[in-house]
Amino acid sequence: MVEPLKANLQTQNTKTKIFNKSITSKTQITPDINGLLPLIQNLDRRITQFISSLQKHCQTEQKYGITWFQKMEIADDKTSSQISAISLIYWLQNTFELSPFDLDILTVTLAPEIDREYERFYAYIQDETSHKKPTVDLVLNLYCSNILEKLSRRQHFTTNAPLISNGLLYLSSESTFLSQHLIINPQVVRLLLNQPGLDSRLISYCQLKETNISADILYLNPDIQAKLQTLVKEDWQKQQPLLLYFQGSDRPGKCNTAQFLAQTLEIPLLIADLAKLLEDKSNFQQNLELIWREAWFFQRLLYWENFDILYLPENQIPYQSFMRKIEKKEVLLSFLE
Repeated sequence: MVEPLKANLQTQNTKTKIFNKSITSKTQITPDINGLLPLIQNLDRRITQFISSLQKHCQTEQKYGITWFQKMEIADDKTSSQISAISLIYWLQNTFELSPFDLDILTVTLAPEIDREYERFYAYIQDETSHKKPTVDLVLNLYCSNILEKLSRRQHFTTNAPLISNGLLYLSSESTFLSQHLIINPQVVRLLLNQPGLDSRLISYCQLKETNISADILYLNPDIQAKLQTLVKEDWQKQQPLLLYFQGSDRPGKCNTAQFLAQTLEIPLLIADLAKLLEDKSNFQQNLELIWREAWFFQRLLYWENFDILYLPENQIPYQSFMRKIEKKEVLLSFLE
């Protein structure tokens, strides 16, 4: 039996929460690098300007790092207006309310994933061959024209800043704020570069199934089957989150039904085992976030196995964490077993 769970949950404004289907089809990397090209080109200009200034002012001014830096010519930032409105980077910007400067930070951290030549540039600019990862200082030097601007831009790296608070970017623990390395979330890399497959951190408790299943093996009444297909199609087209609870002891049958519905929408099925997830309770919240975001970012039908284990008294804290994620309605389709 399949029942809607918490039917009274209202659909929130999904403008910044749900993908536009036109940008989530199975596509290759586009000529504009999935909308990233304007940002990459702007980064290249910044690097060129910075290196040129370093070479021109290599004596006293370089030693103190203030006078020569103020002479740098920083072009007006019109990059964000050039980003395609149907690109993934545009979706990411609107979903997490990122500023143009936030996009620049992401670009600096993402660039070495596109071409390792950027690591050589970063090492040169930071005057240390072993410092191939970008730091807070590197970003501020590249994108700020004076000391006052550098100080004001520090707010983009605080714990409540969109990039950090939403887990899109991490900061390493270093002795000073400026020396902290910037580490981009691997899921963001895979999203922006349209990389298939499953996040390697999820392999121990998740499966990704490209569905190919016949309706003949389902034990559903044909009328119920048709209604289910209509329900998921309508909610999918409306970009309206839907949560269903699969009740009963026939676990293979329930999983087959989930696969069939994923196949109906031509999307993969992401199966997550809550029993395995609870084996590592200390990291439950972190791993839970990884799974939800995997389904959200890559538009997969999310199927939770062993949901009832959360009802056990010793699992009340994980249960509350799980329900808080459900209420955010970030994932369009979720099934509980």
